Amino acid sequence: MQSYLGLDKVPTFNFSHTSTGTAVNKDPKPLSDLSLPNTELCNKALKLAHSELSHQNVNHSIRLFLYGRAIIAEQLKHWSHIDEEVLFVVALFHYFGFKDVKTSKVSFQLDSAMLAREFILKESLDEDFACVASEAIIRQTFINVTTGYISQLGLILQMALVLDNFKSPSVLEYVNPKTIEEVEKAYPAEGWREHLANAIDEENQYKPWGLTSTLGENFKLGVLGKVEFP
Repeated sequence: MQSYLGLDKVPTFNFSHTSTGTAVNKDPKPLSDLSLPNTELCNKALKLAHSELSHQNVNHSIRLFLYGRAIIAEQLKHWSHIDEEVLFVVALFHYFGFKDVKTSKVSFQLDSAMLAREFILKESLDEDFACVASEAIIRQTFINVTTGYISQLGLILQMALVLDNFKSPSVLEYVNPKTIEEVEKAYPAEGWREHLANAIDEENQYKPWGLTSTLGENFKLGVLGKVEFP
């Protein structure tokens, strides 16, 4: 296995609001490094994200990357190394499918995965990277699945998503509150939750058979902070 990809299997995570107390480090340190990876691939991905996605979506994706970095640093040091370039590109592409909701005939999760795969193969020629990234992005919303396994990369994407979109206690305990404060200050939400809720509505309107429909109405209500989710 190529450890830099986060391909090692780990058990799926129980994201229920009642599932707390699982963090290994009960007193995580604040994240001090808010820098972004400065590689040619990451810079190309960020430039593309700025040209194709809303400002709110880009900020959300960067917050995911930084939360992922914080969780790995404070709670998952025993994991094999995940290259930050891999995590950053996956974070940037995970919602790319929302840009073509009205015209695409596949769920945004699959669209995002295919676009990520196309980009990675074109820019890096790394087939394994492309496959692992696609798998993680496809499974991003499988947050109610508590059986079986997921890749380390897939789980860290899910954890960062649940933290940013729902502020679930099951993940909040994995990071220092100061980390969230500093990340949101550097990359503010600026109406992100309402923006995402509208995207979910569009996805369900144009693809009522899609993966997002399996999450139910509480998915959107949870994003808006009206109910506990997941």
